[in-house]
Amino acid sequence: MPHLTQYDLDGDGKITAADVQIVKNAVGSKRGTPRYNERWDFNHDGEISGADLTAIAQHLGEDIHGETVED
Repeated sequence: MPHLTQYDLDGDGKITAADVQIVKNAVGSKRGTPRYNERWDFNHDGEISGADLTAIAQHLGEDIHGETVED
């Protein structure tokens, strides 16, 4: 099981639509550009892409302890 804290981008203890939106807003950004954030590049390929969006979306509705929460 992945360490879910990596997907809690706003630090509220849950993976919610707000966290997904952070990654969605950065899709298309690459290392060295203003919108790129290494923390959001879950597959570490130097670009925020659909793969990173899918990675976080798979955990939507979980808290950092793996429990289900409502958004």
